Amino acid sequence: MGDIPLEKMPKILHGKQTELALSNFQISGRTLQREFVLAQLMTKKASALANTELGLLEEDIAQSIVQACDMASEKDFLKHFKIDVYQAGAGTSQNMNVNEVVACLATRLLQKDVHPNDHVNMLQSTNDTIPTAAQIACLFSMNEKLVPSIEGLFWTFKNKAREYSHLVKSGRTHMQDAVIMEWKDVFNAWSSHLEVSLDRLKYCERSLLEVPLGGNAVGNGANAPANYRISVVNRLREVTGMDVIPSKDAVALTENPVSFLHLASSLSETAVALSRISSDVIVLSSGPRTGLQELLLKPLQAGSSFMPGKVNPVMAEMLVMACCQVQGHTHAVKCGMERGMLELNVTMPMMAWNLLDAINILSRAVSSFDKKCAVHMMVNEDKSRESAYSSLGGITALVPVFGYDECARLAGISRDLSAPLDEVVAREHNVSIEQARLMLRGERFG
Repeated sequence: MGDIPLEKMPKILHGKQTELALSNFQISGRTLQREFVLAQLMTKKASALANTELGLLEEDIAQSIVQACDMASEKDFLKHFKIDVYQAGAGTSQNMNVNEVVACLATRLLQKDVHPNDHVNMLQSTNDTIPTAAQIACLFSMNEKLVPSIEGLFWTFKNKAREYSHLVKSGRTHMQDAVIMEWKDVFNAWSSHLEVSLDRLKYCERSLLEVPLGGNAVGNGANAPANYRISVVNRLREVTGMDVIPSKDAVALTENPVSFLHLASSLSETAVALSRISSDVIVLSSGPRTGLQELLLKPLQAGSSFMPGKVNPVMAEMLVMACCQVQGHTHAVKCGMERGMLELNVTMPMMAWNLLDAINILSRAVSSFDKKCAVHMMVNEDKSRESAYSSLGGITALVPVFGYDECARLAGISRDLSAPLDEVVAREHNVSIEQARLMLRGERFG
């Protein structure tokens, strides 16, 4: 664990603990995301400000740390944070990487020794700073990327519901004909699924805003003044612009970071809803000659290297795959949550990486699906109307009018003659086609 050779110093900003971690953890080549590192730097900045406010850290050292954190947040310096996501100690190596880089920059700025542990990491532990940084990073990513992308798709479906508010389609259950419905019901249902997801994410936001910072190693604030926790969280609120609050029980949150489980579950449920919508889009747009072809999608690229002229629902298929990957990420988080033992969960870096990657994948996938597919989709009005009024499922609407037995007879005639149901009803009951269609939609006429 000797000193880093002097000839390396111009090229690197980290110290010996980072160097050891780089040597020990050559696993995946993946590092914690930029959002995570930026959140770590915010916690270091908040801690330095709180420590100098409490008279524990010299003013000039604190200001050099703050300035170093700002400098390290710039693009050119982010390359110095490169510990593999699969590391030991709940993120100790990641924490020391940040401590050492900030200390090196602060030392150069101040021309006075700034220590990574005694100064940059003062009154902090990996066990409270890493989960706090993960929560802040997830909040930023969720609010700036995921929520806007879901809201965009929500309003796209709402607009489609208004656009096709009076157009009918055949409902289908068990992949068989069911009662007639309207396209606005389909688009409104899809938007309702997304609304539920947005509500769940808002609940997660409340949970993520409760941070363990100031709890130190096991959540009880060992070695810290009684007012440190309030002070550092107040400073974190100023630095991040978020309404963070101290944890009601930092010991509980340190050993079981339940906000990550809430977020993983919400991301999983969102992925299920989006995958379900994508599957509907794929089925409804199937064809063009032998499928339903009730939903028309914008052609984006050739669908086959072998079959000329084939066009596939590529954006819907992309979204299905993205949702499958998100499910894998959230399952990894749940597995990590199970590995907490006694006063700590050591899988924090893995859980943080998976949550942030899930948010990023889902955000980009939803946004791409919305802009390249959903906003351009159109209902095939003729095909949809034809299917609706040919469907035997529409006969259900006539049961209150003619009774079950007569409706079964009408359905039998339509089936045996392969005749559209609206034509059979019109002929058998001496009404116009328009009147028959109103009846099949469950409407009455004068």
